[in-house]
Amino acid sequence: MIPIVFTFDKCIIWGAAVTIKSLIDHANNDTAYDIHVLHPDLSAKTIRDFESMVISTRHKIQFHQISPEQFSHFPKNKGKWTEIVYYRMLIPDILAEYDKAVYSDVDVFICDE
Repeated sequence: MIPIVFTFDKCIIWGAAVTIKSLIDHANNDTAYDIHVLHPDLSAKTIRDFESMVISTRHKIQFHQISPEQFSHFPKNKGKWTEIVYYRMLIPDILAEYDKAVYSDVDVFICDE
């Protein structure tokens, strides 16, 4: 299994869905992904919708809800990004069983050519 991590909130669900679906659809036949989503606010329905993408595939998806307050003492941006940019610092703790993991933003489309 190749661990891959995404961080996003409810504001970019469609972009995240396109990225994760393209990852799954363009995986080599001998590749399996252990997908981890770090998020502050996804609904149970949204999580179920994402989970349905991996049903009957060799891939897994797990969700880790992160409290925004965990990073309340970190610098804030006056623009669009939120504390989610700091979530990637939690990857070594959340994926402690792996020596390495791939992190990807959710504004990418993955293809095989």
